[in-house]
Amino acid sequence: MEKWVTDLLSVLQIVFICILVVLALGIIICILFQSSTSTGMGAIAGQTTETFYSKNKGKSLQGLLKRLTIIFAIAILVISVMYLITFVIYDPTA
Repeated sequence: MEKWVTDLLSVLQIVFICILVVLALGIIICILFQSSTSTGMGAIAGQTTETFYSKNKGKSLQGLLKRLTIIFAIAILVISVMYLITFVIYDPTA
């Protein structure tokens, strides 16, 4: 391969790793800020805890955090695959 191509691929690998670290921190923060969704022992007896807040959860901060968690997870998957592709193309040991 040309020298500029190998240099570019090694820089891309570093960039992908940095992006993965930022995304990982983002998903950790989103998960830590989410509240617990367990309904407790009342769910066994058939009791419901349906409130106005739980019905409109998609419009609240909890809904936003859930969507951000999904977005971060998908982004981590995509960046990881892109990193794998650059690693397969550019093998520094070869």
